[in-house]
Amino acid sequence: MKLTNSELYLNIDNTRLAADGFRAKYDAELATRFIIEADVKKLKASSSDLDMQNRCLEAEVQILSKELENLKKDHIEEREHLLQQKLKCHVNVEVTTSEATQLTNDLDKLRKQYNEIANHHQKVYEAWFEHKILETKGRNIQTNLEPESLVRHKRQLFKLRKTVQELEVEREVLQSLNSAQEAALHETISGYDVQLQNIQETVVKKENELAKLKAEADSLACDSRLLCYLKDLLEMEIRTYALLMDEEENRIADVIHEKPHDITYNRQMHMFLISESMSIITKNPPIPDP
Repeated sequence: MKLTNSELYLNIDNTRLAADGFRAKYDAELATRFIIEADVKKLKASSSDLDMQNRCLEAEVQILSKELENLKKDHIEEREHLLQQKLKCHVNVEVTTSEATQLTNDLDKLRKQYNEIANHHQKVYEAWFEHKILETKGRNIQTNLEPESLVRHKRQLFKLRKTVQELEVEREVLQSLNSAQEAALHETISGYDVQLQNIQETVVKKENELAKLKAEADSLACDSRLLCYLKDLLEMEIRTYALLMDEEENRIADVIHEKPHDITYNRQMHMFLISESMSIITKNPPIPDP
């Protein structure tokens, strides 16, 4: 019996040691799992940030490519306009010369005759030439003003286009940032939901374990009361058996030595022990398991 009990105790100790080892391994693996989950969350956050930056850069590349195309178009238009303006401003001067005549004698005669006529016509043509010069200057001023205003309007249009493109870039960047923030918010909410669910499951498990511990404590208390009752009952039975054995030994000794024995006293003692055991039973009745 002692050998069997020692073997059982040894097996129990070995099982406890194995359970402790498995528990330590479980705790270590659980800690490793938590660390890996934290690393995975960090990598997900960094990947989401990188995706957001990639989207922003792609949007900026598209916007810059559009801006480059617009700049090329504006440059081509401005170059064509300058070429046209250059062509308009080009002046062709043609001079016609009359053939020289050798009028030595006639020229002297005619010079005197037409000197007054030439002077008169010179004055008239000088006045006409001055008038035409003034007209051409006014026209040139008007033609010069029109291209200048056109260039100014084109510059204003170019500035407005550039401002619109910058605003579009800012709008697309803000939209990408908004989408990235919404994605991060959704991931955060889902992560907190998962954590809350895990906490709720842990709380439910702990409550179940607490209920089991309470039930085990109640059963242990009931078993302890039952064991106390059985112990008291066994002690009373042992006392009764001891008294009966003493009485039997005395009776045998009296029979051997031919001494009278007080049977009435022995019966009274036996009845007293039975009544005391019954009182213990009534005071500490056995409690059934719930």
